[in-house]
Amino acid sequence: MAEHPMLLLIVAQSARMLAQSARREGYTLRVADCFADIDTLDAADRFLQLSALDNLEEHQWLQTIITLSDDEPCWLICGTGIERFYPALPKLPAHIKFAGPSYECFEQICLPEKWIAILEKLSLPHPPTTFQKPQTENSKWLAKSAASWGGTHIVEANLVPESPDRYYQQYIEGISGSVLFLAAADDIQL
Repeated sequence: MAEHPMLLLIVAQSARMLAQSARREGYTLRVADCFADIDTLDAADRFLQLSALDNLEEHQWLQTIITLSDDEPCWLICGTGIERFYPALPKLPAHIKFAGPSYECFEQICLPEKWIAILEKLSLPHPPTTFQKPQTENSKWLAKSAASWGGTHIVEANLVPESPDRYYQQYIEGISGSVLFLAAADDIQL
């Protein structure tokens, strides 16, 4: 992000890690997230709390970003939890530059049918996945929102009606884990 304004906006379900990284790099930092934990508040020069993302509308998400910017030139970094808002990225005002992957790349990682196809093309292991609710009693399946990442939206498939906004993955017994990373070109920090 050479020749960037020093003002950086971070919007995520939980922005702490990104905010702390940006603070260490000397950015003037404005943050919006759902938790307002003390570490995030300490890192931010200005903070707005987001309501639960499942209840947030696209226009509210955009307005939060515009409010944070105060019409000043800035960069925007989006963390996890905002995946369903990626279609709004082209609607950002010109003074807000998105510091992330291209819109097309974001679409590939936000639409389950696209990233599942990539996993299959690369022969990367993943749980059996379907876009129709499985009708089986021999195994446990999970229903996941196609518009979210993280775990807050995951429920047992038999507890919810079938929906085009969900995809279904077979439950696999084991240790659950996740990786949160910050990347720039070939430099990745876990």
